[in-house]
Amino acid sequence: MLLRAKERNLLEGFRVGRNRIRVSHLQFADDTIFFSNFKEEELQTLKSLLLVFGHISGLKVNLDKSNIYGINLDQNHLYRLAELLDCKVSSWPILYLGLPLEGNPKACGFWDPVVERISRRLDGWQKTYLSFGGRITLIQSCLTHMPCYFLSLFKIPASVAAKIKRLQRDFLWSGIGEGKRDHLVSWDVVCNPKAKGELGFGKISLRNIGLLGKWLWRYPREGSTLWYQVILSIYGSHSNGWDANTLVKWSHRCPWKAIAQVFPDFSMLTRFVVGNGERIRFWEDLWWGDQPLGSQYPRLFRVILDKNIPIS
Repeated sequence: MLLRAKERNLLEGFRVGRNRIRVSHLQFADDTIFFSNFKEEELQTLKSLLLVFGHISGLKVNLDKSNIYGINLDQNHLYRLAELLDCKVSSWPILYLGLPLEGNPKACGFWDPVVERISRRLDGWQKTYLSFGGRITLIQSCLTHMPCYFLSLFKIPASVAAKIKRLQRDFLWSGIGEGKRDHLVSWDVVCNPKAKGELGFGKISLRNIGLLGKWLWRYPREGSTLWYQVILSIYGSHSNGWDANTLVKWSHRCPWKAIAQVFPDFSMLTRFVVGNGERIRFWEDLWWGDQPLGSQYPRLFRVILDKNIPIS
């Protein structure tokens, strides 16, 4: 129903970037977010769609639990729209699917919910007798994975990573409420893989780079998806068509900035299989030998006029 309304221009949503990609709604499980312009007619269309959906399916949308947020919108007009929809007015920043919309990921305060969640979980285990093996299991199965949702979109500040590491380290060696104990093994050693005889906790900063790099892996493989079209429309793509364009002006709140900045690390761990050679850079991509040709022959690379030239 929403897609049909969008096709008939009954729902405008909002348009993104130079390609004017239109986004009207996002859905995940039972959570839906709608995007609309400020016109009352569009909000009335949306309300009608929700009412019709309720009559057809028997699933009534609880508008009283729904919220409306305005971006650069007069507050009085926002309240009129809320009255039209029978929902509440809320202010920024907000949480959507567990992640904050707005806010500065470089600020330590942005990460407070993650640190507090880990601390609360530790408090919940306070009265439980845990062996050393039990503490290892809890760190591996729970504490290590709790920040992953944030780490998959934002670059973690070094001070926040150190704080989380300290919570994990103290819990491993001291438990909770047992008093301070000596750390018998260096944390760097503890984080090494189990194949090397260690505990395999992994370093949070490396996990962060790996999770951000996953988007770079998906970027050239999911060209038909909405998220790819939005990123492409806002920031453009490199001339080879597969990696992110980093020659743009970034907002400090932009998650794609952190993702694009891990590209040098990511690209050194990927290798191309040459097809027609149209999308592979002769000098800068890894396709021959153990490093890009530009790195193997830096003096020659410096005098090349077209450094982005493809193999073809």
